[in-house]
Amino acid sequence: MIRQWIRSHPVHIFICLGLALIVIVPFYQTSQFKFVIYDDSRYILSNKNIQAGFDRSSVSWAFTTLFASNWQPLTWLSLMLDYKMYGTGAGGYHVTNVLIHLVNTLLLFFIFARMTGGLWKSGFVAALFAVHPLHVESVAWVMARKDVLSTMFWLLTMGAYAYYADNPSLRRYVLVFIAFGLGLMSKPMLVTLPFVLLLLDYWPLRRFQGGAVIAHRRLVLEKIPLIALSAVISVITIHGQGSSGSLKSFGDIGLSERMVNAVVSYGGYVAKMLWPVNLACFYPYPTSFPISVVLLSVTFLGAVCFFSFRYIRTAPYLAMGWLWYLITLLPVCGIIQVGSQAMADRYTYIPLIGLFIVIAWGIPDLLKGNPFYRYFIPVAAGTTILLLVILTFNQTGIWKDSRVLFEHAIAVTEGNYVAHNNLGSYLMRHNRFDEAASHFEKVVQIKPGDEKYLNNLGIALFRQNRYDEAMTYYLRAIAINPRFADTYYNAADVCLFSGRENEALEYYKKAIHLRPGNAAAENNVAEILIRQEKLDEAIIYLRAAIKHHPDYAVARNTLAVVLTRKNQISEAINELNEALRINPRYTEAINNLSKLRGSSQTNKIIDLNTR
Repeated sequence: MIRQWIRSHPVHIFICLGLALIVIVPFYQTSQFKFVIYDDSRYILSNKNIQAGFDRSSVSWAFTTLFASNWQPLTWLSLMLDYKMYGTGAGGYHVTNVLIHLVNTLLLFFIFARMTGGLWKSGFVAALFAVHPLHVESVAWVMARKDVLSTMFWLLTMGAYAYYADNPSLRRYVLVFIAFGLGLMSKPMLVTLPFVLLLLDYWPLRRFQGGAVIAHRRLVLEKIPLIALSAVISVITIHGQGSSGSLKSFGDIGLSERMVNAVVSYGGYVAKMLWPVNLACFYPYPTSFPISVVLLSVTFLGAVCFFSFRYIRTAPYLAMGWLWYLITLLPVCGIIQVGSQAMADRYTYIPLIGLFIVIAWGIPDLLKGNPFYRYFIPVAAGTTILLLVILTFNQTGIWKDSRVLFEHAIAVTEGNYVAHNNLGSYLMRHNRFDEAASHFEKVVQIKPGDEKYLNNLGIALFRQNRYDEAMTYYLRAIAINPRFADTYYNAADVCLFSGRENEALEYYKKAIHLRPGNAAAENNVAEILIRQEKLDEAIIYLRAAIKHHPDYAVARNTLAVVLTRKNQISEAINELNEALRINPRYTEAINNLSKLRGSSQTNKIIDLNTR
């Protein structure tokens, strides 16, 4: 049957091979890319639930957590599967993203070809989707897995809906509902899909034509279960984003600013679609909006709305494509502001499909009757795709590692404190503390009132042994947010290295009070108490550190030191053995265990090392 279909559909096969080629050419390079300091580390490399695999607790976590401010269990499960196959090798995760993107491209082609009958036009829509530079972020960034995965279920929902529309039945509707539910379990941005299905009813399915009002009402009513599901997910998402601090209050960004930014963003995404240059992983929220830009955006949006509805009968795809763009971008246009970005390339992954439809159907209609029509269209389409492949290849290369990614963002944007901060973090990991400090200083200049950035600058200065300067920034951070535990911990480190142990002790205790379970702080308190001969109190802190972090080898070694001083040798040996089980190369524990085992006088206090 498959062979027969292939033989009878050679054009479909040709287009599919072409689509596969233009996906592979720009994106094959991602198999050699690294994780970036842009959620990848936090959500994958430091996430024990992802690394645990498919046991009962990790699967339960995937379905119950609002980690990353969203309920997205299928995204977490897909990352668990990747970790099981690839471990900490980033290349495999990138390959998975590319494969899902390829599936999405082919689904888009087949679904629109079936619904519209426009084989080549559907192929062109899919080609634009496949290789537009604005879509690079969704494919080349590992943690954008939710974008490509949810879009796959979006398209499967559309396909199931087209199947349902052919011959409506409960069984077929259930398929639509299931596919939609799976999409929402990948990313909540799919909440607008029921309204897009209504657009499909108008064009290309034409279910509104020739029917009575009651029949049209039925088309709306059949979306109610899907809208209800969207409403539930929306409530969960807003709750998750609010509880995590990602949801900005109107005190942070006023309603008028949000409305203006939304209008400018709607126009800005269209501009970037037509001229995809100077793209960045983060676009800072502007301090002001030039009136000329606002007026231009308003004029453009109003003109497109007017013309799309002016020709809604003769060219229904104009209104359908334009409304697709407006509706699907609504959850992320900034009216409900999540995060600090003004725009994001990844937000266009689904919305641009609407504009691609307008282009694929609109330009041929516009040029009909032109004597060069038959030659111009294929040449123009081919040239456009070729240019996009080149641009996308170059844009994809920017995601190869953190340094290249953030240096590029700094080069093409102004005041990009996120890029400076993340590049500083990258440089810190590579022990380039002076360079890191220079980037953190730029962040503090842009965001002088943010305690997190002051704290980061303090760390970079501390690592250069510039203790007094580091303490200055820590104290500024504490003055801004007296409940920021990390700064107290870092201030304690400065005091400790400066020989002010009593001050260090107070700062460590404050850090523990503000964030219970800080095992490192508990261990450091214990080490100070040991030097002050307060052994019993030190044991309390060490037991707490081990309870909070059972695999904390340093705390077990420190506890062994205290137990040895109290002449509890067998217990000390047990703690050292456990420390070496956790970290077989832990030098201090190896030496301490050797001292204990080599001593023939077990009733004598032996001098062990803590670190």
